[in-house]
Amino acid sequence: MSASSDEPLQRIHDQRLRLRQVTAHVRESAPVPYIRALSLVFDAVSIVLVAEEDDSLSIASEYADPELSPVSLGAEKPWSRALGKPLLWSWSMTNQQGYRDGLQLELANNVDDPSVVIQILVEASNIKVRQIEGGFVSLPKKS
Repeated sequence: MSASSDEPLQRIHDQRLRLRQVTAHVRESAPVPYIRALSLVFDAVSIVLVAEEDDSLSIASEYADPELSPVSLGAEKPWSRALGKPLLWSWSMTNQQGYRDGLQLELANNVDDPSVVIQILVEASNIKVRQIEGGFVSLPKKS
């Protein structure tokens, strides 16, 4: 994810745009169907997270592959809990081999509201989505 590819994500943050739609671009012809790209629509800004051949994750403004089928994920967890919420925080994730292969998103109306935390990772040129549950861990109380 280069600095220029992160610009739409920065705009989503700066304008507090809300997540409106999530679409997976699925290769159904594979022996096991898999997600090759993930389109996220935030009000007037769309980004596409693309699993690259080197297992890195890139951000694009559009994506087209006639071999992929669009599948709406808005009714599925964790996306159903995130729809309508603005993006508060995002983190670019780099693995132990130096590849930028993930993105973590935190969506909530404000910092005091419960948030939805979603990790988007690339594994074998396949996008995997994980919801992070629970809050921060507290230190034990002194006795």
